[in-house]
Amino acid sequence: MTNNTKDSFILYTEQIELFQELSNEQAGELIKGIFDYVKTGILPEFTGMSKMAFITIRQMLDRNAEKYEEKREKMSQNGKKGGRPPLNKSKDDNETKKVSDSTPAKSLFSLFKPKVKTELFNKKDEPPVNFSDIVKQTQPEFYEKIMKHREKNKLINTE
Repeated sequence: MTNNTKDSFILYTEQIELFQELSNEQAGELIKGIFDYVKTGILPEFTGMSKMAFITIRQMLDRNAEKYEEKREKMSQNGKKGGRPPLNKSKDDNETKKVSDSTPAKSLFSLFKPKVKTELFNKKDEPPVNFSDIVKQTQPEFYEKIMKHREKNKLINTE
């Protein structure tokens, strides 16, 4: 995934759980590896938990890069056709009418309300429940250490 023209990428807030399961050193290596991967396209060498976290993040990065390239290509094709048509002229004072004036305004609440998840996957295609379950199954000692740390620091309810 190398794209020298693109100068940004997206990390999602739902991925915070991946980083929280790592030590600060591992999380630092992971984020540096992500930047290197996006910039150069070279897969970084990770082991253990960092590797598992990177695989998940890399899949999203690759999907987003593919969508970006498709959109960029479509916009390029439209530009070759002459670009966007001119805006409508108002009859009253011959000023350009803004497109946003003709569309109803959305409230901020509607922009941030949670989206309803639909059945996108067949049962066989469902992704793992969550990262903690994967860690619990694959690295039980590490999982126990994390749970003890969370309990000690009152990060989880013990009731």
